Amino acid sequence: MDFVKNHWYAVAIGRDLPAGELVQRQVLGTRVVLFRDEEGRPAAVEDRCPHRNVSLSLGCLVGSHVQCGYHGLAFDRTGKCVRMPNVEQPPAVMRVQAFPVIEKHGYIWLWTGEPSLAAEERIPDYSWQESGAWVGDLAWQETRCNYMLALENVLDLSHATYVHGETVGSPQVAQTVPEVVMGEDTVSVRRVFTDRELPAFYQKATGWQQADRTQTITYFDVNCVRLEITIAPIGNTDPDKVLRLMFGGPYTPRDAHSHLHFSSAYRNFRLEDSAMTAALIGTIRKAYSEDVSFLEDQQRMIDEGRSQPNRLFAVDRGPVAAMRLLARSIEADRSAPISRT
Repeated sequence: MDFVKNHWYAVAIGRDLPAGELVQRQVLGTRVVLFRDEEGRPAAVEDRCPHRNVSLSLGCLVGSHVQCGYHGLAFDRTGKCVRMPNVEQPPAVMRVQAFPVIEKHGYIWLWTGEPSLAAEERIPDYSWQESGAWVGDLAWQETRCNYMLALENVLDLSHATYVHGETVGSPQVAQTVPEVVMGEDTVSVRRVFTDRELPAFYQKATGWQQADRTQTITYFDVNCVRLEITIAPIGNTDPDKVLRLMFGGPYTPRDAHSHLHFSSAYRNFRLEDSAMTAALIGTIRKAYSEDVSFLEDQQRMIDEGRSQPNRLFAVDRGPVAAMRLLARSIEADRSAPISRT
């Protein structure tokens, strides 16, 4: 399966990479080991010792160096071997591939392509997660399905009526025809609910039973989505009375059959309410767990050769448009330089 290689992929939430520990991840079929050096900067190298081909993640972190647990070879953040037992100067060939890594927007981002192209400004924009105007939390889980299935899932939120009836769904979602807006590099799917009963969770969050609400899910930047919810008093015209919630995250391919699913839940109201923060991310995690059984069943169908061409209808316009954009990105990436050391 083809992936966009010249791209920043989220591989961990920053807090899940504590000082002094090694964390293993798989990205685009490659296993990497993440760590922080003595200055606290995140780093990543291939999770394979070149000596006897064992996982470096089975070793430990000594200062700023990953030490193999088998024979004690140690590697720095550039992949260079800096220490070998009984060898004064390790040979240059004794090295592992290193990857550009940046911590931003609460995530650890890893660049899988040509290192010279790894500009920080190319990191997908989740800047509200670091803005004082918003408060929220992050979560992640490994899911046994292709990341494209997860993207299609979230871009067709009509399923929320049936899958998420006890969490964030409502009958109005499936009954409302969405507006699909296609930009040069984005696809947005928008629904407007006027004077409608809110789903139970939003009632608890706002204290309102009925309100005007919008729901806009946007696909952008290869593997990323954001879902913005606005809730306002019925007939409101005052922007200061509009409550906003932002959900979403990057979906990082592990391989053709699984991905790392990152979720976020942020809001611009009740900023001091830590219980609300916990309830929001908890609800999003529960809602995604409701999706997982369907997504993983889809993947099983594909893996077992039982899948047939999808029979699509109107609600699939958004997912289809997004997959076309993704296919265009993959094709453009094929002509870009790729370096492997």
